[in-house]
Amino acid sequence: MADDGRMVPAWVLNERAVLVAAVNAHRADSGLPPVDDAPVRHVENVCVGHADYGLKLSLRLADLATSDHIIGSAAA
Repeated sequence: MADDGRMVPAWVLNERAVLVAAVNAHRADSGLPPVDDAPVRHVENVCVGHADYGLKLSLRLADLATSDHIIGSAAA
């Protein structure tokens, strides 16, 4: 599967879709507009290569789910 011109396994895209859905579910509950996958890709890219990837990913996604300032989105 293609992702920004790169070939990635389908499971990566599936996992990203789950993360986007979870973030957007929380945003909807909080009255915030949904995000597309660009900010989630940004968060993934920032966290890749760190020994504490899981911790960094979860904290940054929590911030994305609760913030009205979206880094990495086309609207930012």
